[in-house]
Amino acid sequence: MVGTYSFALAFTTPIILFLSFQLRNVYLTTNEYKFNEFLFTRVVSMIFGSVLIFLLAKYLSYEQNILIIIMLITFSKCIECISDIYHGLLQKSERMDVISVSKCLKGIIGLVFFGITLYISNSLILGTAIMSLIWVIILVAYDIPKANSKVKEEFLRFSFQRVKRIVLISYPLGIVTTLDALNANIPRYFIQNLSGQDELGYYSGIVYLMVVGSTVIAAVGQALAPRLSVYFNNDAEKFKAFCKRIVIIGSIFGVIFLCLSITFGKILLKIVYTEDFLKYYDVYIWIMVTSSIWYIASLLTYIITAAKFFKIQVPLFLLMLLCTFICSILLIPKYGVIGAAWSFCAGNVLRLIGSVLVTNNILLNITRNSPHKQTSF
Repeated sequence: MVGTYSFALAFTTPIILFLSFQLRNVYLTTNEYKFNEFLFTRVVSMIFGSVLIFLLAKYLSYEQNILIIIMLITFSKCIECISDIYHGLLQKSERMDVISVSKCLKGIIGLVFFGITLYISNSLILGTAIMSLIWVIILVAYDIPKANSKVKEEFLRFSFQRVKRIVLISYPLGIVTTLDALNANIPRYFIQNLSGQDELGYYSGIVYLMVVGSTVIAAVGQALAPRLSVYFNNDAEKFKAFCKRIVIIGSIFGVIFLCLSITFGKILLKIVYTEDFLKYYDVYIWIMVTSSIWYIASLLTYIITAAKFFKIQVPLFLLMLLCTFICSILLIPKYGVIGAAWSFCAGNVLRLIGSVLVTNNILLNITRNSPHKQTSF
């Protein structure tokens, strides 16, 4: 069951992430476009993505239950993406408290109802459907009313030319997000084909523990993005100082997270999963090492994005993906699940090195009077 859910998630995530275009981050770092133009772009792209996923799944002739789970996860991802753009509006109004409540409601209520439904019915389809319904209710009853109080724009009043420009500006970030997701999923594809669903379930369960820290990093990065953008455009020295503080704090967080993960790792695996996961403790250690590297690299990516260095991120993430793919070919057939962890780690190390180089270039070359010149890098 875990393997089926993980496979469906791996199938849908790259497409949805690409079509999300990181619109929230673009919206937070620019004042040139209206919120309703970003919202329209997000809604249309999610509809297109849902149709594309359905057609692709039908073409590949997956079993009916897998197809249903794929479409339910797609629907929940679309709801999450629409909620995300509303969160961007709230964040720009500095209503982080509303965003926190929304995320807590989705996480706690959605997980509780998912778990109860799964326990009673033993049906992954029904559990996923209930969780998606909960997310829809929270979006309609909480996110939209709270966000609409901050904007008076009409949804259907927009310029297609402006929407087109939004897509042209943000599509590199869509590619970057997709490459990041593919990088995480490449080892899963190899495990699925070489070791089967059971091994995939163990590996995916351990990798999912990265979400704990990534949620914190995402919240911090998104909260800092508007200020970083303002400093980049108006005060080079403040931008440099702020970036250095972010890197130092991120590095400390990564080290603390790694130390706690190693110290309490076996206890965590027993509590969150079962004792069966203890035989994959070495995989867990490598995934936690990778997590710490990924967290620091992610904070650097927020800095690069705030500086509007969008296009340079594409080759950086392509190199990361290529590294993970080559390592997966070489290591997973021979070493199995631990080889997958090594491959995932190698790709993220390369991303961190590249992110450091790009960030260093920004900090060395930024000038107060010509920030826009830097975006051509």
